[in-house]
Amino acid sequence: MWQRFYTDEINRQIHHRIADTALGIYTDYTSDEKGDYTVMTAYEVSEVSDDQDLLETKVIKGGKYAKFVIKDQQEQVFSKVAEAWQVIWQMDLSRLFAADFEAYHLDPSGICEVHIYISLKE
Repeated sequence: MWQRFYTDEINRQIHHRIADTALGIYTDYTSDEKGDYTVMTAYEVSEVSDDQDLLETKVIKGGKYAKFVIKDQQEQVFSKVAEAWQVIWQMDLSRLFAADFEAYHLDPSGICEVHIYISLKE
């Protein structure tokens, strides 16, 4: 998914980006992390353009979120994120399963910091 996002330059088709922070978004859960859900790559935008009708828009509602931070070299960060999810799934969190997301912040030095946000019940 991420490779296609960049290789096919889908990322360049997203207008009105607020920042170059790429997002991995998990929504439309049918039950929990073991059930079906939608996953997509995205950017936060200031407005939705009419000429982007081939792209899907998701709104992430505000609320209570648990935040986890992973920081490593860009080449290593995806495996670290996968490891973090394994740990998160084992935690006793009061998860809402509304929308969870990852925000990827890439430093020019090649360091990537990933913030994982897990939606929680109020």
